[in-house]
Amino acid sequence: MNGSYYRERDKDYLIHSDSRRVNLANSSSGQQEILPLIVVLKTLKNLKFSGGGAVIYIEEPEAHLFPSAQKRIVQLLARTFNTNETKFQIFVTTHSPYILSSFNNLMEAGKIFNDNQRLKEAVTKIVPFEEVINPVDLVAYSIDQGVKKL
Repeated sequence: MNGSYYRERDKDYLIHSDSRRVNLANSSSGQQEILPLIVVLKTLKNLKFSGGGAVIYIEEPEAHLFPSAQKRIVQLLARTFNTNETKFQIFVTTHSPYILSSFNNLMEAGKIFNDNQRLKEAVTKIVPFEEVINPVDLVAYSIDQGVKKL
């Protein structure tokens, strides 16, 4: 989001890296739309689920975000999934090639982890361990005219 969330006197603000304080109502539509998702994902790290866990549905997280922010959202999704003690499922719908390629890159890092133990250290210099996605944990589908394709 290029800033930190801050609440003061019942008003929401984003504090930017240059110390500017912007009322959330005046921030970009992308920042306004992604903030609730970030809050939920950050909260998930601290929750314990009874039973088999939880299922989270996220529709088009790329809405109104630059490609670099889309990549950071995928990284946050991976970190949230990997660091929660109780596993859960995340369903993401997207039209964004940036979201898909970001997932693919993290999954490719996971494939290298599984196939070549000697390259783990080199990979973690590029992809932090917390963001590596095991390929068995991710499935992508395309839907064309109502028909699911793998």
